[in-house]
Formats: sequence, structure tokens, C-alpha cells
Amino acid sequence: MEKRLWRTTSTTMLALFLVLSHYVMFALQLDIITSPDNFFVTESLFFQILEPDVLSYTYKIRPAKDFGSDFDRQYQKIALTLAEPFEGCSPLTNSVGGSVVMVLRGGCSFLSKTLNAEKAGAVAILISDSDEENDEKFIDMIDDSTHRHVTIPSAFLMGKDGAMIKRVLNQMSINHAVITIPVNVTSVPIGKTKRPPWTLW
Repeated sequence: MEKRLWRTTSTTMLALFLVLSHYVMFALQLDIITSPDNFFVTESLFFQILEPDVLSYTYKIRPAKDFGSDFDRQYQKIALTLAEPFEGCSPLTNSVGGSVVMVLRGGCSFLSKTLNAEKAGAVAILISDSDEENDEKFIDMIDDSTHRHVTIPSAFLMGKDGAMIKRVLNQMSINHAVITIPVNVTSVPIGKTKRPPWTLW
């Protein structure tokens, strides 16, 4: 009787361990946050660089909180184009129509950068942190209270990722990468996600 009870208890504990392990992996993947009063999933998203091969990783981004639209559709094999000027605080001078444009944080509001990207024909914008050593922290991008309206989605990119992307593209004398955005990584074990070797997430 005791052996049967021990066997049942062991089986139950094993099942509980497997469920909890799955939950922990899922939580790490999606940034699930829990507290006594709430339970929610943060709005982190991911995109993949397909070309050039040297940048072919999955990158983590955080969408703007209260302006622009959501990333409610997937753009496959679309250009990620470096803006000129790179801060994106004035009208863009290079061709970014139909692409996702990448700009640098600073010099003006997130909304102003997004508005300039939209006016130039971009379908979305990634705003890279100006701190090139930032490989773990995200900033919540918020409206600047100027009552201007934008319709394209925007997202914050960690500075180290942005700096590496820009540096490699400049070294290769090209102004864009080929990406798919957003990508669903919820079914991929966190250890199997091809993350940039220089970031911590």
C-alpha cells in the first residue's frame, strides 16, 4: 500500500514538475509578469534578419505604447532600410517606400521619427537606442502629446542590436537588410531560438 502511494505521489510530482517547467520556459519566452494583483504578457515582439547571413538572428523589440498601429500583419522578406539622416528627425532623403526603416533614438520625439518615416512611405519603423552598449533594457515609447496622428507601427530596438546591424551594413556598403517581422517564437524552446550572441535576452 505504501509503495503504491509513493509511486502515485512520485508520478504526480513528476507531472507537476513538467507542467511548471513548461510554464517557466513559456514565461521566459514571452516575458510573462506576475504579481499578486495581476497577470499579463508584456508586448515584446520579435523579428528575423534573413540577409545578410552574418546578421541572421532573431531580434527582440518592444512596440510603442500609445501611438501608431499594432504589428497586426507579418511582413515577409521586407527591406529593413537605414534612414538618412539616421536620427530621422527631419524628412528622410533616401528611398524607404514599402520598407521598414531603422532610425536612431535622440534629437526629437519617437512620434516625430515615426511621422517622418510614414511620410517617406515606410510601412513600419524600428528606433534603435542611442546607447550602443545597451543589450538588455527596453524603453516604453510614448506619445509626445502634440496631438499628431500616425498609422504605421513602431518599435524600440536595443542599442547593441541596432549598432551591430548598422555597422555590418555599412561595412558591406549596403543600406538595408532583409527581414521578416514579426515572427512567432512561442512554440520554439528558448534554447533553440537563434539569438544574437551579443545580447542577453
